[in-house]
Amino acid sequence: MNQNYPSQILSLLDQCLKLIKKHNRNDLEDCIKQAKIRIIKKERVIFVCGEFKRGKSSLINALLQQKELCPVDIDIATSVVSLIRYGETPKVVRHFGSVGGSSSETIPLEKLSTYALGRETDDTWLLEIEIPVELLKNGYVFIDTPGVGGLDHRHSFLTSYFLPKADIALFVVDA
Repeated sequence: MNQNYPSQILSLLDQCLKLIKKHNRNDLEDCIKQAKIRIIKKERVIFVCGEFKRGKSSLINALLQQKELCPVDIDIATSVVSLIRYGETPKVVRHFGSVGGSSSETIPLEKLSTYALGRETDDTWLLEIEIPVELLKNGYVFIDTPGVGGLDHRHSFLTSYFLPKADIALFVVDA
C-alpha cells in the first residue's frame, strides 16, 4: 500500500473544503471535517445494521470475543446505538436527551445492558464504549444499532442517523 495514501486523501479533503466554502455549501463542511478526523485517527467505522432481532449484537460480541458487551435477549435487546472503540481501560459514556445533544455522563460498565435495553430511562440515544480488545486497537470502531423494521420508529431513526458516520456498512440478515 502506498504510504502517502492518507496524506493524499487529507489533501483532497482540504481541496474539497475550499470548494465547499467557495460555493457556500456549509451543509457539507461537517461531513468533510469528520472524514478528516477519522483518517487522522486511523479509525474505520463498521456500522452493523439490519432488521430488528437478526443477530447484530451477537455478531459484534462474537467478533470482539466478548460474551455480554452488547446485550442480547429473546425480546428486543438493543434500544440505543452503541459505539465501541478501543480504550486502555473499560469506560462507558451515556448520551441522553435530544439526539445529537451534548448531555452525557459516565456510567459503570455493569449498567451498560440496563441502558442499552432502555429499561433505566428512555432518553438514552448513544452509548460510547471503550474496551481493551486487540481488534479495536487497530482502529476499528463498531456501531451496534437497534435495527429497522420494528414497531418503535425511534429505532429506525437512530439507525438512520448513524449511517452517514460509517466507512463500512455490514447488513445482517437471518437466512
